[in-house]
Formats: sequence, structure tokens, C-alpha cells
Amino acid sequence: MFDSEKSSNDSNLKKSDNVADLIDISQHVNESVDSHRQSRLQKPRPRALASTSKGSLRDVTPPPQPRIISDPHLVNSDKVAKKQKRSHEENCQLICVCCLEKTRNQNRPRKWKNDDSLSASLAALYPNFHQDKVFLPDIICQCCYDKLQKGKFKSAPVQYTDLVQSVKLSKCFDSGFIGSKNNDSVCEICKVATANPRPIKSQFLRHQKGKKGKPSSNVAKPQKRILDLFPQTKHLPKKDRLEHAIDNLSPGTTDQFSLLLFERKEKQSETGKVSYKRVHGPERKLSFVDNSVKAIVSHSTLINIKCEIQGSGNKMLRIAKILKDSCDNLKIEANFKQSQIDHNKALADFFDHEIVDMEIYEWQDFQQWKVSDDNYLIDKIGHWVFLDKALLLPDVGVPGFVEDATSGQVLTVKHGTSEVIWSAKIRPRTTLTRASRNAPSDSDHTDSQKWIFGQADSNGWFRIKNVKTGQFLTTIDPETVAVENLADQKDHDGKKRHKVKVKKTYAWCSELDAFICFIAQEREYTDENLKIEIGLDAGGDLLKLMMTVDEPDQPPSEIGEGEFTASPIKKRKIAKYKNKYKPRGVKGTFLIGVVRNCPETYENFKVILGKFNLHLFSFVPDFKAKRIALGLQPCSSTYSCSFCLWVSGFETGHELRTFESLTAIQRAVEFAN
Repeated sequence: MFDSEKSSNDSNLKKSDNVADLIDISQHVNESVDSHRQSRLQKPRPRALASTSKGSLRDVTPPPQPRIISDPHLVNSDKVAKKQKRSHEENCQLICVCCLEKTRNQNRPRKWKNDDSLSASLAALYPNFHQDKVFLPDIICQCCYDKLQKGKFKSAPVQYTDLVQSVKLSKCFDSGFIGSKNNDSVCEICKVATANPRPIKSQFLRHQKGKKGKPSSNVAKPQKRILDLFPQTKHLPKKDRLEHAIDNLSPGTTDQFSLLLFERKEKQSETGKVSYKRVHGPERKLSFVDNSVKAIVSHSTLINIKCEIQGSGNKMLRIAKILKDSCDNLKIEANFKQSQIDHNKALADFFDHEIVDMEIYEWQDFQQWKVSDDNYLIDKIGHWVFLDKALLLPDVGVPGFVEDATSGQVLTVKHGTSEVIWSAKIRPRTTLTRASRNAPSDSDHTDSQKWIFGQADSNGWFRIKNVKTGQFLTTIDPETVAVENLADQKDHDGKKRHKVKVKKTYAWCSELDAFICFIAQEREYTDENLKIEIGLDAGGDLLKLMMTVDEPDQPPSEIGEGEFTASPIKKRKIAKYKNKYKPRGVKGTFLIGVVRNCPETYENFKVILGKFNLHLFSFVPDFKAKRIALGLQPCSSTYSCSFCLWVSGFETGHELRTFESLTAIQRAVEFAN
């Protein structure tokens, strides 16, 4: 009886512990435990005997029973509620249709049944998808959804035929079936969904199915992680673990490790770039450069830069030196200076030069004088007015006479005029008469014969001023002098404009035909009939003959014939670098004749154009050059038109000009003169 009571007491203790731990204990269990406790209190409690070390017995009081408190708020049912199992339909809401893995809320599962495009994508992987879709899971995870949208599934990832057969043969698909202890009656979907606590991989995944036979010996062993080397950093984030490992290694070890890793990646790379994985974020791509191999900047590249910036040769040499000194991995091709010289002389074989007589307008100061070595007074423009007279001249700044040493005459301003003549020296009167009192004084006459020589400049030129009039001695023509006011250098009066012949260097294209062929070859022209235009104009300090070479324009097609194409200019804009300028533009024009500091005159045009056969080309000068070449007056004349005899300001009939009419006009002018 003691043993039975003891066993019943132990069972009651276990039940009381379970009831105290469970929140949802039933009322029935509480009532039975309370009635049992009341009955136990009415009966006398037996004492358990225990043996001592001397073999005697002592009383052993059993431990007090735990008090059970019944809470009506926690107890709400008569029976212990059991955990309800999920049905097959609920399990289909947890398994991905592509990877057959249990999804979580973090993976953002999608229901493919609500998306037609997604159903079509799945049907492309499994042809019988629409017939068997009731036997498949209802959702797809976010990872598989992204792979499906990017087309990474080349074939079906799951053996859907076997999976559907598994669901059909099981009892899970029947309505009302909850579960069974027999695994044969549970489908694959429910197995994966109810696997707890460790998830399982489905047997119907294609990539999980290995080859038959002996396992390969080349199976890669699991690689060690940084946590395996430093287990004490388990509680730290990944970045802190890596920094801890770097701090605990010697600097030499980390350098050697980094270099070996870089060299290994460099050998494996084919594009010259090395990728490193970050702790967070995308990969970091680094490009490696071999300093032993330097990039070479060619002469053609530097010359193209020179042409683009319109710089000089010395400036390009400085630019090349800066590039060489500042860039360690950059090298300039050798002998760039000589290459520039050769480039500037690339067209030297086509050109020649000659010393010719050209006309220029010299705006000379006719009031400038000089004393020659033979003591003759000459003017600046070369008029030797007093070449036949040996003169006695006064000192600089002191009024005096300009006297001829041979005849004794002095240079005198004629009374009442500006004419300068040679006359006898006026002597002052010693006595005064009544008639002489009203006559001009002697000083008035003598002052007209007195001159003041100004200070000479660095070249020896000076001015001569008359004391009476205050005007300066001026050359009118090679044999005449007069006194005039001080000349203005900006005055373009006709008598100040002096045309003289000077020696000039004239450079022209002596091999014009070969030069045109060279241009056509460099520009890659295919048409033999080229459009060549020649112009003549003065600009800056150059009198130049210009030429443009271009392919002939295509004739416009009639409406309805051919196709519309882009203009030649637009084609050249997208062509290679050297053809980016227009052939008829400023950059595409060639100088075939040039001379410095010469005006546009008939004689100068005759010299320039005499070297070429212009009848072979189109001559397109401006209006001024055209009238000069034809021997006509400027455009401000009465007959201002170069092509006809139109009278300026009148709308009358016009007679066309011819070379015969031009010749007749020239003869008439010569006869009149």
C-alpha cells in the first residue's frame, strides 16, 4: 500500500508541474486535482523511513506538494488544446513552386495564380502546367521570381511530373485530410512544409540529383572563413572581424598576401581589370598599369593638336616637354622637333620664289630733309632738289640764311605767295625817306629769307621752318619747293600718296597640276572632274592668290527621281578627323601665290597672275580686284559695273563689255594723255 501511495503521489506531482506550466489547462483537471488533495488531507500522512549510517531508521517527511491556483481567465476549456496541423491547401501557400523551399515573409512571396504573365512564364518551363497547376504550390519566392524575369531558368528547375504524381497518390489532396504518421500517405509539398526544426531539400529538384557511381575524389573541401581563424571575434560584425585579422597580422604578411592575391587575379584577368568583393555593396574594379610599358604619343597626334589650337612650333615643344615630365607612363616619340620642320616643308617641292618689282604706296613726309655727305640738301622721298647747289646752312635752332655758295643767292619765300625761290640777299636800308617810311620794314623782307633748322632725329631727318610765315619747307615735285603748314601723317591727300617700285619676294606654286593631284589624293577624292576656284585679294599684310579644290556638286534630281540623301557637308562632319573642315572654307583654302605689303594695283596683279594659266580655272575675285584686273576705275565711277556699261543711278539699256571694248577704251585714254 505504501508503494502504491508513493507512486500515485509522484504522478500527482508530475501532473501539477505540467498544469502550473501550461496556460490553457482545462477545468476538469483542476477539479480532479482539488478533490484528490482534499482526500489526502483527511488521511494520516505516513512517514517514510530511511536508514542511517549505523543501520537505524529515521523519519523522512516527504516534500510539500505544490499548491495549484486555478485562474478562470487562463483556463477557458475543458480539455488541453492541441496544436492544430496545417492542411494541404495551407502548405501550398508556404512552398515556392520553383525551388520547393519554405518561404518567409521577408522573401515577399507572390501568388502566381493572380499574374497571367507569370503563369505564362511557368508554362514555358513545364508544358502541362495549366493542366496540373491544381497539384502545384501556389506561390513563388522573390529570388525565383527575379530569376524567372531575367530568363535564368534554361529548363524546369523541378521535376514537375513526379511532383504532381506524388500529390495525386497521397491522401493530402483529399479534402479534410490533415496528416498521418505514415510518410507514404504524405505528399512532397507537405513534407517540406512540415519539416521542423531543420528544413529539408526536396527530392524533385533537378540540381540536387547527382550522378550515379562512386563519389568523386576532387570534391572541393569547405574553405575556411575568417571566423575559423579568429573564433574570438564571433560576436563582432564581418567588417570588424576582417580589421581584427589585419591588425593581428604583421605588416609584411599582409603586404605579401595582398601582392600574391593581386598577381593571381592579374593572371586570371583578360581585360586588364581586377575585381574585389566588398563587405557591403557591389564589387570594386581596379585597373592595373604596367609602368615598364609606356604609352607613346606619336608625331601625328601632336601635329593634329598643333593644327587644332593653331599654335606655333615652339609652343608645341613646350607642351610635349610638360607631358613627358608630368606623366611617368607617357613617352613622346623621338625627334619631334625635326618632325615639325619636315611637316612644314611637306609642300616645298610644289612651290618656288623669286624677287620681283612690285608697286607700293608710301605715305612719305614731304617736309623731311637731310644734309648729305657732300653737303647737299635732299628730301626724304628722294627728290634731289638742291643737288646742283653747294649750300651754306645756319646752325640748328638759330635763324639764318640758306645760301648758295656759288651764286650767293639765298632761299626766299616770294612775297604774297607760298612759292620758294632763289633771290639776292636783301640788305637793310641805312637812311629813311618819306616814301620808305610807308614801305615794309627791312625786317619783313629779311625774315622771309631766314630759316630755322629743327633738331634731327636718329636717322638724321629734320624740318626747315620759315621765320616770317611759320610754315615748313615742302617738296611739291622733283623741281619745285614751297612752304606749307605742318603735314598731318593721317592726311591721305593725293600729293602725299606716292607710288614707288620696290623689290619684293614673291612665292608661288610652280607645280600647280601636281599640287592639285596631291590634294585630291590626300582628301581621297574619286571624281576626276574637280571643281577648282581661284581668288585674288589683299588682307592683312598679304596680297595673296587663293585656290579651293572640291568634288563637283551633284546636280539636283527632279521630283520623283532618286532618293533624298544627306548633304556632302553633313557627311564630312562625321568623317575622320582630317576632313572635318569644309573644302571651301578658310581651313580648306590653299595659298598658291603670296607677297607681303603690296596694294591691289594693276601692275601687281599683272606680276602675280602672270605665273599661271588662269583660263584653265574659274577666277572668282571680288568686285575691286575684278575692276583692277580689267583696267577699270573703282566702283565709285560712273560706269561702276564690271560686266556692262550701266550708268550709275539710271535705268537704261546696258551694253555688255568685251575685251575688244576694254582695249579700245585703253587706247583712247592713252591718246588723250
